[in-house]
Amino acid sequence: MADKKPIKATYSGTDTNGLAEFVAADTIGVADGGTGGTTAAAARSNLGVKIAQVLQTQITGIVTTTSTSFVDLTGVTIAITPSATSSKILVSVSSNVSLSGSNTWWAQLVRGTTVIGGGADGIALGDAGATGVGAQHWTAEYLDSPSTTDATTYKVQWKVDGNTGVVNGWGDGYANRTSQSTITVMEILA
Repeated sequence: MADKKPIKATYSGTDTNGLAEFVAADTIGVADGGTGGTTAAAARSNLGVKIAQVLQTQITGIVTTTSTSFVDLTGVTIAITPSATSSKILVSVSSNVSLSGSNTWWAQLVRGTTVIGGGADGIALGDAGATGVGAQHWTAEYLDSPSTTDATTYKVQWKVDGNTGVVNGWGDGYANRTSQSTITVMEILA
């Protein structure tokens, strides 16, 4: 059986004058059901697709801290290599935090070594109240403009002002109840 090869109509002016095989430089226009491009980037552009890539990291293990200074939230980190310097990166975080006693926790979003988004106290914070055993779910999103095509790392850092902070667990008996935390990055083309 012979290989199947795509063919196209050839034209002379406005008249069809024959058939020929497609070559690498040929395209099928968007109006004709094609992408109008010979590369993935050209096809995305022609079709109006703005999402170039989506990556996610998730952790299900319990992470704890007693640090009163911001430290990395172990495992909640991800690297993405933007395809263009004009791309934006949408960073989304979802997590659960509880404390082993009453006090406050804070979280901040970091690109490389630079804190991004949020105010002076970070991008999220919570208070455990009098008992300190309730888990608090939090989410955050930040649209970043890293202006690079180099691999770029995003991560979450956190701290507490007393007692033990618990991620993916539940207060004092945290080993019995677990959840997950995620960080997702999405490259959006200009």
